[in-house]
Amino acid sequence: MKILLVPNSYPPQVGGLERVAADLAEELVEKGHNINVVTCVAGHSKKEIVDSINVFRILYPVPRPPFKKMNGAYFSFLVKFFLWPIYATISFVNLAKIIQAMRPDIVNLHYIGDNALYVIIMKILMRFKLVVSVHELRRGNRRLGRNLLIRITLGYADKVTSISRYSLASARRFYPQIERKCTVIGDGIHLDQLEMNRSEIVDYRYILSARRFTFTKGVDILVRAFQLVHEKFPNLRLVLTGDGPEMQRCKDLAARCGIKDFIDFFGFVERSMLMALYKGCELFVLPSRKEGFGIALLEAMAAGKPIVATRVGGVPEVVKEGENAILVEPESPRALAEGIIHLLKNSNLADRFGKRGMEIVKNFTWDKIVRKYIAVYNSVNKA
Repeated sequence: MKILLVPNSYPPQVGGLERVAADLAEELVEKGHNINVVTCVAGHSKKEIVDSINVFRILYPVPRPPFKKMNGAYFSFLVKFFLWPIYATISFVNLAKIIQAMRPDIVNLHYIGDNALYVIIMKILMRFKLVVSVHELRRGNRRLGRNLLIRITLGYADKVTSISRYSLASARRFYPQIERKCTVIGDGIHLDQLEMNRSEIVDYRYILSARRFTFTKGVDILVRAFQLVHEKFPNLRLVLTGDGPEMQRCKDLAARCGIKDFIDFFGFVERSMLMALYKGCELFVLPSRKEGFGIALLEAMAAGKPIVATRVGGVPEVVKEGENAILVEPESPRALAEGIIHLLKNSNLADRFGKRGMEIVKNFTWDKIVRKYIAVYNSVNKA
């Protein structure tokens, strides 16, 4: 099939959605399909080849009324507001040219962002088959335009995939009829590409959390929990990878808690180093306030590590509580600390969890995930 993937973002940008879109594209190419990608402009070339796949980057301007000043750039904002029809027309023409040249059997939109408006209008005009993949949806009373766009997008989709039953439930609140055309397909992992680097990155005992530093990822909760863990295990350290707007706040919190010398903020790390950190940790912690799926959970399981995570979103659909993970209530540093301490004190249980996780993660290999996507694409083509 000729498949046009339309993610909101794509490598070399870094993030969970970007990795999923790139892995899906590469797997589809491996299966013999013709793949092109259209994503947002983000400081890269308008057209480039990423891992042998054509990637087109388009600006997706949307009208946002100038109700308030925006960081002192009010005049600039007004100019963009009144000129957006020109920019939008250029983007529509560029997107139409790509679709016309490719004539895709399937257009697969990943994540409903500003690009969804352009894709839906193109679908109305050019009548292609559309699969919408739901990753994360947020309803907001002050975001009526965004809520309406999500509802319209789900309505025009020929099929919808969601990364978890939790994400499906979120989508159902926008568009109740989604149930009849939705399939749950989780994210995937390349086990054959995750040969863990056995070289030691650090020479001390540590627990690991690989997170973006945002409020929903709950790293501040883990810092507070580690204060309690440190009282029981003073020689244990906490390693945090990733970056984001909450990093400095978490560093300040660690200082106030008196544990800054026992927490290592590694920032963004290359994939080989991250895999080595997974391999060397005592256990993996995911302290999220919200989580649609949690790719880091797959990585931890592939490394054979026990997991302590919050019981939120799609997490219980990825790990098996009591089999390879301890799940605790969110927003509770004490509950998180108790789960960590329990595994640290019970090495036999931790080992059993790690081995079981290596079996569970086999359900999420990209070979299995991509076959589910292809089945959805085929069902749309035959409809």
